[in-house]
Amino acid sequence: MKGLGRGSFFPLTPDPSPPRRGRGEIIACPSPKKNLWIKGAVPGRDRLRAGRLSGFLISIFSAFVLGNALASAGTPRNELLRLVPEDVGFCVLIEDLSGHGNALVNSPFLKLFLASPAGAKVAHGEEAQKLSLVDEFLQKKLHLNAMQLRDEILGDALVLAYRPGPVEQPEQEQGLFLIRARNSKLLADLIDRLNEIQKKSGDLQGLEECTYHDKKYQRRVEKKATNYYYLHGPVLAFANEERILHELIDLDGKTSSAAEPFIARQLAMLGPKKPLAALWLNPRAFEKALQKKADAAQGTQAASLKTLLKYWKAVEGVVFAITLQEDFGVSVAVRSRVELLPASARRFLSTAAERTDLWERVPKDAILAVGGRINVAALLEVLGEFMTEEARGSVRTVAEGSLGAVFGKDALKGILPQIGPDWVCFMVAPPPADKNWFPRCLAAIRVGPGKGEAPAGTALGNALNSLATLAVFSVNGGHPGALSLNSTMQGKVEVKYVVNDEDFPPGLQPAFALNEGHLLLASSPEAISSFSPTPAPSEKSYPAETPILRFSFRELARFIKERRELLVAFLAKKNQLSPEATSQGLDQFLAAIEFLDAIEINQRCEPGQVIFSLRLRTAQPLK
Repeated sequence: MKGLGRGSFFPLTPDPSPPRRGRGEIIACPSPKKNLWIKGAVPGRDRLRAGRLSGFLISIFSAFVLGNALASAGTPRNELLRLVPEDVGFCVLIEDLSGHGNALVNSPFLKLFLASPAGAKVAHGEEAQKLSLVDEFLQKKLHLNAMQLRDEILGDALVLAYRPGPVEQPEQEQGLFLIRARNSKLLADLIDRLNEIQKKSGDLQGLEECTYHDKKYQRRVEKKATNYYYLHGPVLAFANEERILHELIDLDGKTSSAAEPFIARQLAMLGPKKPLAALWLNPRAFEKALQKKADAAQGTQAASLKTLLKYWKAVEGVVFAITLQEDFGVSVAVRSRVELLPASARRFLSTAAERTDLWERVPKDAILAVGGRINVAALLEVLGEFMTEEARGSVRTVAEGSLGAVFGKDALKGILPQIGPDWVCFMVAPPPADKNWFPRCLAAIRVGPGKGEAPAGTALGNALNSLATLAVFSVNGGHPGALSLNSTMQGKVEVKYVVNDEDFPPGLQPAFALNEGHLLLASSPEAISSFSPTPAPSEKSYPAETPILRFSFRELARFIKERRELLVAFLAKKNQLSPEATSQGLDQFLAAIEFLDAIEINQRCEPGQVIFSLRLRTAQPLK
């Protein structure tokens, strides 16, 4: 942004009170030359820079990430969505930029960040100085400041819609961009100034007024393309094709502003209640193109595309949403006609939708935990449907040969179907009194009894024992060496573990065991001893969301701080770095994660739909 003048982006009111969760206010300055900033964030002039920088970042974030997708009929959002044809391929909605931006600028999280060394460094950076020039450019060229652009022009609602071209003419794709401004006059003046600037630069070579059903719109002849726009009070519609703009004008004259638009209903069925962002994907708009590719494909590609087409036809809608409440969240929701899915997919999804009780054995202070339920037989069947019969036969032959050498000739039929469906993996820091620093990791998989002479769990245990023995023999070269396979009893459970004090980090002794129908793989015998397969009696009801993954930045930071000296020594030796350089690297990593608390991935299944959500919890609330 070279050559831009100086100015402010988000004037902020001083806040003499300490940060409060979800509270704060922003007061707009009556003059674009007057600047206020976050009090107490950084001293002196740096406050002004921090206010400008944070405001600019929030504005850019809000303008390109998507907005609120749920509201009642008659809102600015619905005023735009009613003008979008129902057969578009996807529709992106942005709403209430000023509200979300103000809340985030005043959040305890941003105040914590700006008061930190990392925040001060960003505020002092050269790029931050360049960003502060944007406001003067807007005032000089467009006669409005950044707050007016955000609040009066972009602050209510924005919509971006896309319709793919016909299968025979894919180049005839159509795009539609809509703005519902808060200030109609300011919007009209802004368009006139933009047209004038582009005429002077030569980018706009002609501007022609057109009429359709007594409605006026403009045809813009530009250097590389011809575009069209329709201005009706506070609503601006910009299109790359005249046809879709005509459809919009027809909808403007036919649809009622009080009725809830079709796309708004789709968002309401799948989206969260108060998202920051929403995108609706219409599978029907892309179905013919996928059908054409499937018809033209051959061999393995044809089998894959035809199976994919079956799944695609079952999907009725997809919504991607971003929420910004006290935490940051991303969700993907899929609605489908379950009866159209293959039987194997229905079995797989039915199993995955249930919560495994193995989550109850995950320690509360785990650094990382992953778990769920998986129907292995159904999954293999689903994957096989994407192959030709010949390819499935080849894969089956290879699998039976390799697995049969370890688990026996009937491994695919007798053992694999007995693995699962419940499984969980987790990692925790060792107790502070433990001299070993390596984290305690454990994977637990439920194993069925099987139908053979020996239980499936016993067959898996024997196979693992054989593999471990072979690995020790191979590494030691057939002679006693540093690697050894040992055994210990934990009550009635025999635990096998591998020891290598010369090469393994302290605390790493790969171990495995069978415990009451569970195959346990762990980093040490101590990790196995912490697992209890029998859940404690409980009558509590599980939440609607089923956990898939949890990662704790807070517990990771605690582990690094507690074992800092040992970690520095190990990492410096392993990476051939000096202890000073390694220590500095750890400090930088800890500084980067100090603002984060945890990441969670959950799923929620309801009749005909499944919703996956990712939630990033910050050290301080985002609102």
